[in-house]
Amino acid sequence: MQRLKNTREKVLKASRAYYAHRAYYEDLLVQRQRHFAEANKKELNFLEHAFSAYATRPIKKVLDVA
Repeated sequence: MQRLKNTREKVLKASRAYYAHRAYYEDLLVQRQRHFAEANKKELNFLEHAFSAYATRPIKKVLDVA
């Protein structure tokens, strides 16, 4: 019975450690996603302005901005 209790405690400890690390990295990922979303929005605003101000013909679609 004691062996089962020790094993259960080890599993719970490992599980808590795993989810604590996972939560930490999940927070980092969410922060990066927010940062990139803001950066992408600024870049898209710039591109829309550049195309509308300097394009010599109407732009409907852009395949790639190199």
